[in-house]
Amino acid sequence: MHRLVGLRWRAGHLEGRKSAEANAARLLERGNWRQVISTRGFLLLVTEKSGDIEPLILPHGLGLVSGAFFRGEGGDYSRITEPDPQTCRAWAETDGAALTQECWGGYLAIVVDAARDRTLIVRDPMGARPCFVREAQGDGVRIVFTDFADVADFAPLPSIDEEFLCLFLAQPRIVHERTGLRGVREILAGECYALGAESDGATLCWRPPARRLELAAVKAEVLAGDLRAHILSAGRAWASLGRPVLHRLSGGLDSSVALAALSKAGAHIVCVNEWPRGFAEGDERQAARTVAAKFGVKLVELAYEPAQVDYRKVMEAPLLAKPSIATLSFADPHFHDLAEAGTLLTSGQGGDQVFYRSRAVCTIADAVRDRLNFAAIISLALDAARVSRRSVWPALAMGVEYGVLRSSRGYVLKVLRDAARASAPHHATAAAEAALADPWVKDALARGPGEAMRALLIGDLQYYHGPSLPNQYFIPAPVVTSQPIVEFCCSIPTYRSFDGGRDRALARLAFTDDLPASSVVRQRKGDTTRFFGAVAAANGDFVIDALKGGELVKRGLFDAGRLEAKPRRAVLDFSNELVVELWLRRIMACHPA
Repeated sequence: MHRLVGLRWRAGHLEGRKSAEANAARLLERGNWRQVISTRGFLLLVTEKSGDIEPLILPHGLGLVSGAFFRGEGGDYSRITEPDPQTCRAWAETDGAALTQECWGGYLAIVVDAARDRTLIVRDPMGARPCFVREAQGDGVRIVFTDFADVADFAPLPSIDEEFLCLFLAQPRIVHERTGLRGVREILAGECYALGAESDGATLCWRPPARRLELAAVKAEVLAGDLRAHILSAGRAWASLGRPVLHRLSGGLDSSVALAALSKAGAHIVCVNEWPRGFAEGDERQAARTVAAKFGVKLVELAYEPAQVDYRKVMEAPLLAKPSIATLSFADPHFHDLAEAGTLLTSGQGGDQVFYRSRAVCTIADAVRDRLNFAAIISLALDAARVSRRSVWPALAMGVEYGVLRSSRGYVLKVLRDAARASAPHHATAAAEAALADPWVKDALARGPGEAMRALLIGDLQYYHGPSLPNQYFIPAPVVTSQPIVEFCCSIPTYRSFDGGRDRALARLAFTDDLPASSVVRQRKGDTTRFFGAVAAANGDFVIDALKGGELVKRGLFDAGRLEAKPRRAVLDFSNELVVELWLRRIMACHPA
């Protein structure tokens, strides 16, 4: 991906201007950087050579958009290549709201608002491209960046936010503006961050839309047809980029739906199935072969063995301002041989979140809040019971408890606490509270526990865009998590996701005629637990050596004695600690004493 660095100072502040220009010169001297914006109090630089989509330079120096960028036109979507100046000004005047309402894609937008002496950073609602802002130091310069290594030498190392690291150890997929560095905040998905002349501020320019009550009674076939239209349209938009596609195909519902959309759009596709040799429960090759044959596409089968995965390679991952569990993917060497500049990488990742493959029982409380009649609630409760393989009574009890008697907060808080790492019990509640503080979740809590869980799932989509090895070699093209699909799915009441007692029921119905029957009915995923346990065991010496006497131990954030209480094959339990440890070492190496 293209990397960005922006430097913002108060216009007229001579020291700030000199510092910003000196730092920009440092970047340019390294090579492969170019300056694309120089305006009142702001410089923007971007990497020059990359297999990524060429950044879109906005007219009259009004900014830049990095990544795929589409506009809706009559129910279909087309790539934006020449936005007019008035449109760009409207994006600034509405604090990014007009941009997120009219456009979508895997983008990061920088918009210059000359009228109000501001620079706006808008991160797309699906969080495809990470971005961070470092607050002003003594020179008065604020720095916008995507990779910390690009700016590490611009100022002394910020202090480590150990409290955030504790939250990460409890819940590594936590969504929060805080990072592992004090004075550095992440711009969240769907957020517009304004760098003003004197001060900064953040506003939400996109939120997951609330469910539309009128859809509670619409026939499933109608909803499925509309969902299908949105997915096929998104597939056409991504295919319009004219890039070859490498599609990760498991043969399950989500990856098969994405393949159907891309295939019907005429994309040039090669599929890849990754299977763990010697671990039959994780081998999905036959399912993938069936789907690939259905669409007449080539299928590459990649065999994985634990000994081939080397955790030491994590040290080569892009360096963000916070640790990311996705960096463990850099231990996997397999995608090197498939890399081709400019190739889109697609998959079914995120389908569980978008199509709401979650806690069916809690959605009955949403139905009660919507005042559905008794017969409808009984029918929905029966569907929820079938999906969850439980008695109908817990579903009905949930409907009464959280649909009538209690707020949603207690239920969601318990779910989040239970999901937190057992090894970090003291931080589980703090991590859960931080997750509940997310504005998307706070909005949804008032509408019911099912809605709150869906908001958490949509926020979790950012995890898939972390600094992974596939994302470094390819251009991520998240078909099923495209914004128009997410918005449509959010408008459908959560309890409609389980029509007929099947999870992701509407997505199954939408593509019944396109997919092999085995993909439509399949509900279980390949189990890779034993394989990754073997991977961790193969890297056991490295994990133990890294954690014993490492930065976490020095800071009192990890008890090395816990390593002795676990067998070598159980070092997988310390994946979070390893990620944080290696992140700390790399951060410290940027500023050697």
